Amino acid sequence: MGPMNLIMVFAGVVFNIINGSAIGGWLGGYGSAADVPVWQISVGSAVFILGLWGNIYHEEILREIRRDKSFDKNAQKDGRVVTSNGRVYKIPEGGLFKWVWNPHVCLPALTRSRPQNANSATCVVHL
Repeated sequence: MGPMNLIMVFAGVVFNIINGSAIGGWLGGYGSAADVPVWQISVGSAVFILGLWGNIYHEEILREIRRDKSFDKNAQKDGRVVTSNGRVYKIPEGGLFKWVWNPHVCLPALTRSRPQNANSATCVVHL
């Protein structure tokens, strides 16, 4: 991992404070779930758990690539490994990486409450 700029750290802290305040304010004012049917809560919970599991699974595939310092010579010939400026770049294999460029981002986006969050820029399907 390359060095991180302090502006990015500050932006992350500010975003989380604003986001947490907005969500907390909404839940404080409109957060009653008394009128929500049980089936909606069940389906929403199942989709959330599926997205969380998919995120963890695909992040682990990416972590395994970073842990593995070795690669076979055929992988470089096949184009699955690229070396540039002393760094090794590998194409992830397994899971939904065969069909989606970034399933570790796409699956959590699909679990959000509004359909527009799962936009085409986040979930690009390639064949």
